Amino acid sequence: MGKFRELYSLGTSVILLLLTATGCSDSKNAVAAAKEQAEKNLIAAEQKAQRELLAVKEKAEKDLIAAEQKAKTKIAKALEKARTDGQVTALELEKVRQQAAADRDAAKKATRELAIARKLSEGNLAATRKVAKAQLDAVKEKAAFEMAALKEKTEKQIAAARADVTTQLQTIKSTPAMVYVKGGEFTMGFEGIAAPEHKVTLSPFYIAKFETSYKLWLKVKSFGAANGYAFHQQGRAGTPWAPAMAGNNQPVTDICAWDALVWCNAYSEMEGFEPVYRTADNAVIRDSRHSNAGNLQAAVFDRNAKGYRLPTEAEWEYAARFRGKGDFAPGDFASGASANSSDIKATSEVAWFPFNSPAPNNHPQPVGLKKANPLGLHDMSGNVYEWCWGRQDPYQAQPKKDPVGTKAGGQVLRGGSFGHGNNELRSSHRISSNPVNFSVNVGFRCARSH
Repeated sequence: MGKFRELYSLGTSVILLLLTATGCSDSKNAVAAAKEQAEKNLIAAEQKAQRELLAVKEKAEKDLIAAEQKAKTKIAKALEKARTDGQVTALELEKVRQQAAADRDAAKKATRELAIARKLSEGNLAATRKVAKAQLDAVKEKAAFEMAALKEKTEKQIAAARADVTTQLQTIKSTPAMVYVKGGEFTMGFEGIAAPEHKVTLSPFYIAKFETSYKLWLKVKSFGAANGYAFHQQGRAGTPWAPAMAGNNQPVTDICAWDALVWCNAYSEMEGFEPVYRTADNAVIRDSRHSNAGNLQAAVFDRNAKGYRLPTEAEWEYAARFRGKGDFAPGDFASGASANSSDIKATSEVAWFPFNSPAPNNHPQPVGLKKANPLGLHDMSGNVYEWCWGRQDPYQAQPKKDPVGTKAGGQVLRGGSFGHGNNELRSSHRISSNPVNFSVNVGFRCARSH
């Protein structure tokens, strides 16, 4: 309002000046009119100012109300946010508190488990030490036992080796030379010749390198006659159509299986070995004559005795077919031949048979002239058939250990002879005859248990 009054005074002065300048004579009227106009203007200005002030005031009040409302809204929002934040904070704080509690529980659990683990560890360590000590004691005890067993085994092996050396020395001194056969498993028989094929396992044994010569036969027979032995047949060399050859080195023939049995007992006694063949009441069999047939038919074969004897049929075939460790010739080969018996040349290298012994030379030849088989045995095929221990019972398919055959049936003969065809020279070929029979193409060779 002060400004309006200042404007009013200034306007009045201006009006007076203007009136003076214009030469207005009625100054009082002019002044009055100007004053009146000024007062009107003043009133109008004041009214305008009041209106404007009122408008400003109203606007200010509206702005204030709006500002207050806005502030209240912001405050409400802030309060709401604060409440929400507080709830979130409370939740987070609760989570933190819960996690802290869980961590404390986990720590306590870990502490308990650590304590338990320590106790278990201490217990396990003690148990481990106890077990280790027990194991060590057991190992020491086992080692001591094994050492004692090894010592005992070694001593037995040394004793056995000494016995073997003694036996071999005795064999070397004996005639004919004996060949050691380690024994083991082989397939006996051959399809188309002697079936069924079957597995046989043999213990070690010795077998003579040569068929028993007439010269050795006479020597042992002479000893036997002086020591209570008697023979059914006297034996011979050669044949009725071919007299004995010089030296009496042909195989003895014309003897029966019982003569060979009794002769082996006499030979054992002459060489200082225990006789093999005994009666049922354990008496040594010394007589092969028919008058002693009961004892001969029931003869007991003592495999443990180390004296001379006939080879079993299985021992004979093993020795005939053996080539090397685990290797055996086919059953249709002559013993030691490089091809089967149909190959005349290969068969003729190892055997005497009609191809190389035609008349008038169809008679036994001196032993050992043909090529030996891989074991060093001569005349296993050809020259003369050889008596074996055991009777010719039919083969069975099941495996056998040290078979000796039965006491029924014919006595087994193996190997063929100078008078038989090449097919009878096959190593698996088998025939039999009554043990009292004899022939100029039948002899034998000795064997011994190991």
